[in-house]
Amino acid sequence: MIEHASTEREIADCYDVMAELRPHIPREQFLPLVRSMQADGYHLACIRDRGRVVAVAGYRFGTNLFAGRHLYVDDLVTADSERSKGHGRELLAWLRKLAVERGCDLIRRGRSSQAVRRAIQAARQTNRLAILSEWIDTVDQDSSALRLDE
Repeated sequence: MIEHASTEREIADCYDVMAELRPHIPREQFLPLVRSMQADGYHLACIRDRGRVVAVAGYRFGTNLFAGRHLYVDDLVTADSERSKGHGRELLAWLRKLAVERGCDLIRRGRSSQAVRRAIQAARQTNRLAILSEWIDTVDQDSSALRLDE
């Protein structure tokens, strides 16, 4: 079941999974940073399995001339130990439903998706970063958004 992380405890529970995607954020800065972002419209949602957070999504709603009313996904990550169990797919389906309910025309994503992060790690091991950079730019230009009417 997907739940919003809104209390200090719920937000803190999301740290270990979020740190897999955002390792540059120290634990002691996570709660104040999320609270600051929440004041600007950021939402944090998670999936728990047996009480433990296994997947996290950070998102916000926005409206601009470029995209109209949209849901922007800042963060989407599943714990390494929980991958390929459908948690990411479940979060994405939930986000899509939420976007439709809120009258959004589009879901946009940030550049730091798990697939891109894993591809970068693999490319570093094989010294193929130049080729990967071109691929990331192409993917980001072509599929960084999902039109909800499609």
